[in-house]
Amino acid sequence: MDFNALHQQHQPLLLANVWDASSAQAAQQAGYQALGSSSAAIAAMLGYEDGEEMSFDELFYVVSRIKTVSELPLSVDLEAGYGATTSHIIDNIRRLAHLGVSGINLEDSHVVDGTRRLDDAERFAVKLQEITRACPGLFVNVRTDTFLLNVQDALVQTLYRGQLYAKHGACGFFVPCVTRAEDITAIVHHVPLPLNVMCMPELADFSTLSTLGVKRISMGNFIYAATQARLKDLLMSGANPTLFLRCFLTMKITDSMQCDIWYQALLERAVEFTGVFFVGVKTTGVFCISVCRARKPRRENVEFYNDFKSALDAGFRPCKVCRPTENARTAPAFVEQALRLLREAPKVRLSDSELRQHDISPERVRRWFLQNHGITFQAFQRMQRLNMALQELKAGRSTTDVAFDSGYESLSGFGYTCKKLTGFAPSAQRQVVLIHRFTTPLGPMFVCATQRGICLLEFVDRRALESEFSDLQRRFNASIIAGENAHTRQAQQEITEYFAGQRQSFEVALDTPGSEFQRAVWRRLQHVSFGETTHYQSIAMEIGKPTATRAVAAANGANRVAIIIPCHRIIGKDGSMTGYGGGIARKIWLINHEATIREKRG
Repeated sequence: MDFNALHQQHQPLLLANVWDASSAQAAQQAGYQALGSSSAAIAAMLGYEDGEEMSFDELFYVVSRIKTVSELPLSVDLEAGYGATTSHIIDNIRRLAHLGVSGINLEDSHVVDGTRRLDDAERFAVKLQEITRACPGLFVNVRTDTFLLNVQDALVQTLYRGQLYAKHGACGFFVPCVTRAEDITAIVHHVPLPLNVMCMPELADFSTLSTLGVKRISMGNFIYAATQARLKDLLMSGANPTLFLRCFLTMKITDSMQCDIWYQALLERAVEFTGVFFVGVKTTGVFCISVCRARKPRRENVEFYNDFKSALDAGFRPCKVCRPTENARTAPAFVEQALRLLREAPKVRLSDSELRQHDISPERVRRWFLQNHGITFQAFQRMQRLNMALQELKAGRSTTDVAFDSGYESLSGFGYTCKKLTGFAPSAQRQVVLIHRFTTPLGPMFVCATQRGICLLEFVDRRALESEFSDLQRRFNASIIAGENAHTRQAQQEITEYFAGQRQSFEVALDTPGSEFQRAVWRRLQHVSFGETTHYQSIAMEIGKPTATRAVAAANGANRVAIIIPCHRIIGKDGSMTGYGGGIARKIWLINHEATIREKRG
């Protein structure tokens, strides 16, 4: 089937967007019908920003290598043409045609001084007609950036441009960032060209897109970005010589790149993939999550699922080691019972014998707290009692009254414990930041709070945590100790409701120190609606700092309160997944989770 005919099928053509010879080979092995180069991915691979910063000769060389290893039809992302004149662009296209490429993507926008701007439609149409007449037989897919750039009356502009380009020789019509069914339907009905859309979190499933009349679906640089994020993780792990063989030499290439990534995460017990996938083991009949401690199965003996219900429906039963139907590292019943006893009498030391009186094994409680909090249950109790004591001191009670009321037998014992746990004497009355750990479907999180509100909410494996803790202690002139207050409990409750699909906005109070600019960015992030995404430049414009895109990115990265201040809703202008402190896998999961909940609720 020729490339043009692939755009006339009942089912949309899913284009594998590749960036080098090896990714092209992987796509061909995976059974894709056609390839498309991703200019953003190729540019990033070569160390450039997107927007024709690389030369055409560099692009040409990469394309030539792709064509050498793959026989699949190839469409080249030519951006704006890599030429100052139409004749120059035509020369570039003819060189590509000589390689045997089947089509090109041509954009009706340019990047000028780091900002993408739409071209004049009429002038672009004239150029398009010259190109299509000079290069017959090539599938010219015209990309319009009306939705990507959020232009006023985007749909009206899109329909006008699509109809105009169809009259001037375009073979296909590419509209990245269009996601609403009604907009897609309008384009299909009014533009006489095969419609190409880009995979986006808000986009409908492929079956729906087929029903709407979409003929081609592009991946953009999503796969490249996910691959690079995983590569970084592998390299970080490989820095440890004891992990080298396991991280690098056991990686196998199969028909599915996504499953390969997930299988490697299973081998490494990667915390950041907790809840992102579920793996069914065909030899045992059980299914697990990424952090399972059980012996690892062979690659050919596993199947992957997006949710545990699908794994159950496929006939697998939950693993007794990792308990995949529960939250990772969820406090078991005996721990919850011990905590309940502690809350009932927070100033009374709960001894091992008292635990046994309630049929609770102190050894099991101790082991669980060491594994999940890094401290013993007794140490946890001491921190809880000390936190209450410090709050009472701030309220004006005398040191003597507080010490003896908190179960200490002497002032010196109280003073010693206080200094050991916080670094200062009770009389210093330094600020205290409480830290509490709880579990989510994507792994455990830390929540920190002052008396005023939440100051940190992060997944426990975030690499920047240590510096964030240090920064909070400096800004608040405080010590961080284990404990809970109304803010930490409210945050845990609201986050639990969020993951359950029962909450789309948050009410817990925040206490987030930072510069005025950072706080402005964080406030604006909180106005990005549930289930929607935006990009740095848009935020910069909305806070009245249109040239501060990089500063916005830095402020976004400095956010310490995940999910509640939804920095995961920031993606690239081209739809690509930008970095995320909790890991790209979690970011994709969160965006998809919100999109699914929003779609269900209409």
